[in-house]
Amino acid sequence: RTSPRPQPTGSPRETVSHEAIARAAWIQQVYTPLNRVLGPLLSSLEPQLHALAADPFDPNLLQSFADYLEECAQKLAQAQQIFGRLPNPSSLGGVASRLYYALNHLEDALEELQYFPLNFDDRHLHTGQELFRRARGLRLEAMEAYAKSSP
Repeated sequence: RTSPRPQPTGSPRETVSHEAIARAAWIQQVYTPLNRVLGPLLSSLEPQLHALAADPFDPNLLQSFADYLEECAQKLAQAQQIFGRLPNPSSLGGVASRLYYALNHLEDALEELQYFPLNFDDRHLHTGQELFRRARGLRLEAMEAYAKSSP
């Protein structure tokens, strides 16, 4: 004789409700605050590079650039902390993965840009600029994926 199969305890309606709650929490605690940090951060490089281009060997401009990179590193750490607050609900997996890769590209960009004052090789600036561009693109893809996923 076999024992009866256990019946699921939650109805589909409860499951949907749980997903909706998880989704709302993630949007409120992760997605929205993360975009508030990433937006200005990802648009901040071009003015800095323009200022540095006036004289890339000027010690004052180099110090300003180093200060900028330090400020970016602090904002990146804040963004990474925000991203880690909650696991993403499955319905927003595509959004979360794009934001994750945007953060990784941004981290790589800042690391690359920090090499410029050490050797004045402008390839570091170009690589950092390209990584910033890719991070911006991934953030835009995340925003598009979010808009498409809205119930």
